[in-house]
Amino acid sequence: GVSDGAFPLPPDIGTAEFESDAWLNLTIFNGFAMTDEKTFICNPTDYTAWTAGPRGQSITIEDYRCGSSRPNTIKYIITVCPAFGVVRWEPVAGTTGRAYTPPPELQYQTLAGKDARFITKAEFVKYIGRMLGAFREKAARLAAKQTAAVKAAQKQGRRGKRKPPPPPPVAPIKPYVSWDNPACHGNGEIADFRGVGVTKANFMKLPTYSGDMHCPVEQSHAAVALVMRQFCNARRPTEAGEDPLQPYLDEMEKTPLG
Repeated sequence: GVSDGAFPLPPDIGTAEFESDAWLNLTIFNGFAMTDEKTFICNPTDYTAWTAGPRGQSITIEDYRCGSSRPNTIKYIITVCPAFGVVRWEPVAGTTGRAYTPPPELQYQTLAGKDARFITKAEFVKYIGRMLGAFREKAARLAAKQTAAVKAAQKQGRRGKRKPPPPPPVAPIKPYVSWDNPACHGNGEIADFRGVGVTKANFMKLPTYSGDMHCPVEQSHAAVALVMRQFCNARRPTEAGEDPLQPYLDEMEKTPLG
């Protein structure tokens, strides 16, 4: 391939440079921010009914969630990068559940005028703007911390010596964003994202499904799903009114995302 100047091309497969993985440690990859949407359905997976009892005398507590046609469902968007781990995450349109009314910022409609069942393009654009703001805040704090560390190290090493000029401040990591190209992502085109700071120089379009490039996103979802699945399996609701969506959203805040 030919480099567009934004990202260095990886070494040829099979070469010593490729096998060493040293090219993956380039500073430019620290800001490679990958965005995707995920869904978690709040149903138990380890039983259809909970049973317990000594000497074969079972006490059965039915878990109505196993037969529910409209389970509590959390749909969310997440961005991860090597430098910060989770940059930002948010619930998105399509999150539904018992005793739950979406806040105004999640009440989107499709072009046909129906309530959106998943993230819309308009919502996605706004999220990218908020995510880039969060990224830059994290990058500025990290740069300030690194600059202070350099100054402290310089001060420690100059005892009894002539004072050297202060070191230049550490430059904040720049964000390089990527997502795949469904319609809700603008089909991978950036025209609608220029207003929130996305340009050809800091954007990488991926195919419709890019499991390899988005592996960190998949790993983060796996970590969240594990915690949430344990939470689901530990609950024992017997009636619909005992299982509102909000406790699941609260638990999401305590997972590796939070």
